[in-house]
Amino acid sequence: MVDAERYARLEKKAKDIFSRNRIKLRNIEFHQPALGHYESMFAWDSGWAAIALSVFDPQQGIKELESLFSYQMDDGRIPHEIRLHELGGSENLFRRIYISLVSSQFDNQGRSMMIDPPSYLIAAAYLYRGAPDMRIIELLPAMQKCLDYLCTDRNILGDGLVANLHPWESGCDMAPYFDSMVGVRAGTILWKLRYELNYKKTLDLLSAQNWSARKVGESKGFVYEEPGFNGLTAMAAQSLAYLWSIAGDKARADKCIKDAERIVDAAEKYLWNEERGFFYPRYRPEGESRTSLSIRSCLNASSLLMTGLVSSDKAERVLDEYLDNEMNFKSPVGISFNSNSEMELKGFKNSLLWRGPCQWINMNWMAAGASAAYGRDDIARDITEKTARLIEDEGFREFYHPETGEGGGAEGFLWPALILDMIKSYIP
Repeated sequence: MVDAERYARLEKKAKDIFSRNRIKLRNIEFHQPALGHYESMFAWDSGWAAIALSVFDPQQGIKELESLFSYQMDDGRIPHEIRLHELGGSENLFRRIYISLVSSQFDNQGRSMMIDPPSYLIAAAYLYRGAPDMRIIELLPAMQKCLDYLCTDRNILGDGLVANLHPWESGCDMAPYFDSMVGVRAGTILWKLRYELNYKKTLDLLSAQNWSARKVGESKGFVYEEPGFNGLTAMAAQSLAYLWSIAGDKARADKCIKDAERIVDAAEKYLWNEERGFFYPRYRPEGESRTSLSIRSCLNASSLLMTGLVSSDKAERVLDEYLDNEMNFKSPVGISFNSNSEMELKGFKNSLLWRGPCQWINMNWMAAGASAAYGRDDIARDITEKTARLIEDEGFREFYHPETGEGGGAEGFLWPALILDMIKSYIP
């Protein structure tokens, strides 16, 4: 069990790291995911930070949200990344070179034309519950404009799902479900280089089309529909429905509820594989009309279950056959992002990030929430208790090994602070 003393230690560590990673610049305040690694504001990192802050410092979380939305684009999108050159100097040489190679995604304000899964819209409801503040309600028109962009402009295939234009938009940069999409087989000669070249080529094509979802659709450009992104968008719609209800606008609240239902219905129709009992990304190769599922099981699909809208028979299969099954995601020290039976690359290397044996605390947060949404408090509690031990033993790391618990990536990373919400929600 996670006792009060352990919770206090985790909370103190979270407060220390958030204080150290806090950036005050011009008229904005936000948190870098990890100091010395990323000189940017990232949309979904700010969302995870705000959800954690809703537990121990909601006022700071509101500032995070306001700062992020100050960079909203005219069409409603929130940039995946905002480069803030005033921070210059903390990133290593490799990352600075890398950013220069992919600079075509940024406008003259340093805003990436890409988007991120809308964790920040979900955070708004968490923050309001933590601190009923009118500043959150005042952000509703901007947040609704963002949701409308996702549900309309990005409904590229016309099936009710949000489509992504580039693998980086998933938040899971090199997850194994991209292998079939980009035509790369992991482990072969120069496979990582082929990945990077494909990503650069896709960036250049999108830049030539001015990142217009309409043009990508008309030209039969590469798009994919990913369960994790769509689950988080459905949750975002539920979040705004709650806030519109607080604001007294029933019509808008009802519309958001319908948006969430439409997304989950479409996911059940187009992303579900009955034989395997799981949700998979669907993609359309460049220049083609056909679509295919990429059959690689990854934990972010559990976000669909967090909505509580997935049919009970499908939810039970995901929970019993995947989240609570050691052949798939269940692990001795938490829960794996990749299915244990589908990993070709077993080495724990920081450069592999979203493939191989790894677990990420935002994904653990989703898996615990998915379990609780369907009455499986035993799974939610098990994930939470293991995650708390993991963080206490290894510290606030970017990711962890699901079998050994070894921490990897950046130190002083923010996402592990989500454990505070997990404990609050799932430990009696």
